[in-house]
Amino acid sequence: MSVGEPLSAMLRTRYDEAEVDAQHVVGTAHLEDERRRGRRSRPVVSEPPERPPGLPSSAIHELRTPLTSIHGYAQVLQRGLADNAQASKALSVIVRESGRLTQMLAEFSDLANLTDPDDSSGTSAHAEVDLREMAELVAEAVSAGDAAGHQIVVVGQARAVCDGHRLALALTHLLTNATVYSPAGSRITVTLDEGDECVRICVADEGIGILDADAERIYRPFERGANAREFGVRGLGLGLVIARQALKAAAGATLRHAPRSGTGTVFLVELPRH
Repeated sequence: MSVGEPLSAMLRTRYDEAEVDAQHVVGTAHLEDERRRGRRSRPVVSEPPERPPGLPSSAIHELRTPLTSIHGYAQVLQRGLADNAQASKALSVIVRESGRLTQMLAEFSDLANLTDPDDSSGTSAHAEVDLREMAELVAEAVSAGDAAGHQIVVVGQARAVCDGHRLALALTHLLTNATVYSPAGSRITVTLDEGDECVRICVADEGIGILDADAERIYRPFERGANAREFGVRGLGLGLVIARQALKAAAGATLRHAPRSGTGTVFLVELPRH
């Protein structure tokens, strides 16, 4: 089964959240105009609490930091800048931080879709998938949003019966994590292998690695390795949680990791043969 066009559409949607957000802002502005004219087009919904129940302060901080930058630089531009260089710098910060915010919100959305028992859109659809084709599509999509210019290489061939979209979601988060925790321009290798009992997908990076003390904690929501803070790597700590959930849903697959010889980490996905 080819996963090309449906999977490409899903990945394009994932990396085009900014356009969706813009449409939401336009729609909200329209509703505000209706309200001001005394016409209400839909029932008033009460505002959500400032801090959603169960959301830790570290996640609130990560969401608030880019919003603060966006708001501050937008105010500077609003006053009118005569210096083009300064305006360019301000705009680059807005683009970078809004992109980070979009990625964070995408992670919340992915996790919610995987854990919502009432979400019928998450119904599993198993079929034989060309894993080489899928991995190359995911690598291309992740590379398109990778400002640090990592080299993502796919090696080997494999096929598996699974939910291709959920497997692609898991691989997207594994590759995104690898780009975040690895030096700019370094190599990330996806290796595919068909064993007698399972199909394996290895994602190897040249990054900061994972401390033994953090081996289990990094798979819990909003938890991150101590060395991530030491190296100043920012994030919510949801990528590996989403990857594990998606893999379990995709084909009862498992995810674990091991230190890489020299520098970095190898994440190993194992899909049982059916």
